[in-house]
Amino acid sequence: MIIAVEVRSLDFMKMSPFPVQRQLVSRTSLNGKSVNSFLMEQCVRLRRVSPSYTLSTMRKQLAELSVCPACLGTLDLYSREDFPIRDGETACRDCGRRYEIRCGLPVFLLKDDHWSATKTEVEGEMEFVKEMPVSEHIKRNRFESKRTWDFLKTCEIPDSPRVLDVGGSSGIGAYLFHSYSPHVVIVDIVPEFLKIGEVCLAKKVDMDACLAMAEWLPFRDDSFDIVFCRQTLHHCDDPPRAIREMFRVAKTGGQVLILGEPCLPVPPLRRERKPVADNTAGARILEKLPDDRFKYSWLNYRRDLKRVSDRFRIERASGMTASRPTPGGIVFVPQACKRGILGRITNVILPFGMGFRGDVNIRAAKTHPVSRINPPVNFKTVGGDELEIQDVPPQQESEYREVFDKFFSELDW
Repeated sequence: MIIAVEVRSLDFMKMSPFPVQRQLVSRTSLNGKSVNSFLMEQCVRLRRVSPSYTLSTMRKQLAELSVCPACLGTLDLYSREDFPIRDGETACRDCGRRYEIRCGLPVFLLKDDHWSATKTEVEGEMEFVKEMPVSEHIKRNRFESKRTWDFLKTCEIPDSPRVLDVGGSSGIGAYLFHSYSPHVVIVDIVPEFLKIGEVCLAKKVDMDACLAMAEWLPFRDDSFDIVFCRQTLHHCDDPPRAIREMFRVAKTGGQVLILGEPCLPVPPLRRERKPVADNTAGARILEKLPDDRFKYSWLNYRRDLKRVSDRFRIERASGMTASRPTPGGIVFVPQACKRGILGRITNVILPFGMGFRGDVNIRAAKTHPVSRINPPVNFKTVGGDELEIQDVPPQQESEYREVFDKFFSELDW
């Protein structure tokens, strides 16, 4: 359990997480005050927030679920505020790592072996947010959301589930669970997406958000009824670890749903990125990523799923999306998935659809406990100053809400 503004002993204050107060606190320096009062006055940063912005905060629901993403140790929470928390810090009791809470977003990011590529992707996506109007972002999600909605209707989703949306972006996938009265936790590596989601999903979905990587989820084992991951796995630098983490945080008997992931035929061919048609800054940044970053066939999916579950199914996703650049921006056009003669032949010759080429959906059940393997040793944390974390400006809030409200009304089929 996370303890708000409490320290177990004076010795623990030697590793105080706050830059402004790192020396050992002696009993005489307390001047008769309690440890809690002293920390709240001396060790906790003041709120840095403009009153003209909508205040997003970390709620107690998320704090109770959270653990250190590196060692899964208990976190002590430090803040001048009671819940919900706007700004503060958490410190792991076991490994001493510190994680900031900036503008209501806990920053549970680790500088692992792939951090350079992850940071490049964050920078590219942040540029896309600045360059692409939110209406274009919605166009890209319209067909995918309809396809996801149809898929969810075939799943047995309990009432009032606790859902983890891995790579949830601006929360469109999270909204698709709204009819089940869920509590949804969205994790992503791009703060701008999460901030847009907080504005647009307010009073629509009971949600929390945090910055975290799929390979190092900052949650306790067996925490979620449903772990939902849509078009995110192929962005991960270590897909097997990400899959294992999703099953670790799912409850035994719960569901793991992985949707819209690319699948290559067997044997897998090199999946090269197509030349970027537009000349945006975001596209130029993303071109720095390796071409063969993700190449998964049906056999790769099956191999990684067999390690964590005894009950799963890999299905071909119906339909696909295509995009084309126009002078007015990128236009996303849904198209039917057309398979060639070779693809049809491989489906007949190879069992269980090993000739898949295109997007696949995965539905799986957690049948036994899953633990983390190979914990990080020397990974450092990412500070809030290394990312541009800020609230959505007031003049854009109404625009985002209007576009999303129109989109959500069209999704209520």
